[in-house]
Amino acid sequence: MRIVRTTYAYMERGGAPPVCELRTVDADVQAYLHDHVTKLAKKVDSGRNSSSKFMPDDPARRQRFEDLLQGDDDAFLAAAAAIAGAIQDGIRGNALPGLCVAMTVDDGDGTPRRCAILKLEVHDKNAGILREIAAGTRELVAVHNLLVRPKDLQKGGLYPDPRADSHVVVGDQLDVASLYFLRGLGVIQHQTPQESVVALRKAYIAKHPARIDELYDRFDSTDAATVRGFLESNADLFDEEDERDELLADLENRGRPVHDFSPQAARSLTRTLAAGPIRITGPAGQVRQATWHQRADGLWEITLVTAERPEFLD
Repeated sequence: MRIVRTTYAYMERGGAPPVCELRTVDADVQAYLHDHVTKLAKKVDSGRNSSSKFMPDDPARRQRFEDLLQGDDDAFLAAAAAIAGAIQDGIRGNALPGLCVAMTVDDGDGTPRRCAILKLEVHDKNAGILREIAAGTRELVAVHNLLVRPKDLQKGGLYPDPRADSHVVVGDQLDVASLYFLRGLGVIQHQTPQESVVALRKAYIAKHPARIDELYDRFDSTDAATVRGFLESNADLFDEEDERDELLADLENRGRPVHDFSPQAARSLTRTLAAGPIRITGPAGQVRQATWHQRADGLWEITLVTAERPEFLD
């Protein structure tokens, strides 16, 4: 993979609009940026990266990525500045300053293949050095060792996404506070299939605490690929259809929509049995097999059958 063109601009909360110009970077910085893009691309292979789609009511956001990918230099720089500005406008609270890096990369034959947007964050103590970039007195080569390492990248987007159901490969912390990056890109990122299972469990139990065992039974036998598919195939978990629809609407309308579903994660959920200070934690299906009764002396006795020999871990 070869970096065809690059630009970067400093961003901070309440800062001046980012200004982008074509940058020339040396071999070390090329390798540094190349590693970031490679890490993003590998997120697809991991199977744990959730899908991301452009906001349907804002087609201009997708066009910006097309301009980064296929546009001439002027279109590339305009798109990069627009994305950087949109990300900066959303920075709130404790979000760190940093560089918005835009680049076009190819497979070595000179034909643009992918484009990437990275927010490379730094600690506040290094922000003064990065501000000098805005004035043009320092190049990225002078500060890249202060930025996040590729393995620590928290915010990045790679376009196009090879997955049929996703537009952009997004690397981002899956919490509400970092939604400003997604909004700056103009995409909606679904929660991961694994976290969707956890969100569904929490939402259902909050409304139906007495039916928790039923939910785990269905988790053990499901092969659903989406939350909607799981709920529709287990409609009898609800007394009324409206209850199911209300729960589904809540999950699908979150900042990170709860959509994809992992049957494997559902069957791997753990559960904890508590008896005063004693905690027994393990796969839900096994822990649920524990039995207990109160003895004549008033004490409680717990029985849990397992194929493995018990042992202390400390």
